[in-house]
Amino acid sequence: MINGILTAIGGNTFFGVWILSAIAQIITAPFVALVSVVLYVDLRARHESLNATTLAMDLDRT
Repeated sequence: MINGILTAIGGNTFFGVWILSAIAQIITAPFVALVSVVLYVDLRARHESLNATTLAMDLDRT
């Protein structure tokens, strides 16, 4: 979506499309990585049945 907006602004030249596409990827890549990490941690916590109570008990034991 961002790529389409930036290429519409930048025109139809190969260089302009290439630069704006790279900028769009630089902007969106950190958000994609963040969402992936959050989903992984959430799925892992659900799989291992971790919640605030079990984490507090684990901390008390150590």
